[in-house]
Amino acid sequence: MEESETAEEAERMSGMVPMEDPVFRWGERVVAAVDLRNDGSFSGVGADEVVEPRGAEGEVVRIGFAPESRQIVYLVEFGDGRVVGCFEEELSGRGSDGSPAGPV
Repeated sequence: MEESETAEEAERMSGMVPMEDPVFRWGERVVAAVDLRNDGSFSGVGADEVVEPRGAEGEVVRIGFAPESRQIVYLVEFGDGRVVGCFEEELSGRGSDGSPAGPV
């Protein structure tokens, strides 16, 4: 078995999935495409309460990977200084003229 086949087999056996290329980049302006709700991460905010409303503008400050959901997670800093973890489908990009680029 070739080395690449061994690595692919080990990856398949481990249940790990390689991370796809992120749609958004560090420093990119984004908009909340949906109401972003508290998943329990924010103290002082009730469970399932809106932490950032649809249309809130922010900037990607970090990109990571959530192994339990096998998804890319973007840490977005919104105008009020709050940093929220978001999945791609919860964000939309900004056009070159600053207008929303539409839902992802």
